[in-house]
Amino acid sequence: LANQAVRAVIADMMSSLGLAFGLITFIFMLVLRSWRAGLLAMLPNILPLVVTLGMMTVSGISLRISTVIIFAMCMGVVVDDTIHFLVRFRQERAHQEAEAALDATIRHAGRPVVFTTLMLVMGFSVLITSHFNGLRNFGQLSALCIGLALLADLLTLPALLMLSERWRQRKEV
Repeated sequence: LANQAVRAVIADMMSSLGLAFGLITFIFMLVLRSWRAGLLAMLPNILPLVVTLGMMTVSGISLRISTVIIFAMCMGVVVDDTIHFLVRFRQERAHQEAEAALDATIRHAGRPVVFTTLMLVMGFSVLITSHFNGLRNFGQLSALCIGLALLADLLTLPALLMLSERWRQRKEV
């Protein structure tokens, strides 16, 4: 009975996570005024979660309530970093070319995103020393996912923004 209850909670949390991703994607589409740009903006937010899930599978960590909570928490951090990056890019893009805007965005928004993300990674890494498996897994997976989110925002997002700019230029021609 307890196992069925845990499975039901996990299924509910995963469906809620899917709904949250759908709503965030929709909001990105509205804010960016493009369905394509909204979908592209979600890629760096999905990648860290997928890689973390893969690492869980490889290391034999099962989906439990504590591990599913990681995905919801990390999604919030990942989306927050993406929003900071996108807002700054949009401000810079208003008065300069895409490549210069991207450079300025990385210089100005990249630094606070890196610092806050590294602080979160270090904070969750403290939990890795725990003797309680659930807490240790929570610390490991949170630090991993948030660290991967930083890489996705600094590497994947700029590439996707440039791709989006090229699509926009082709459409105008």
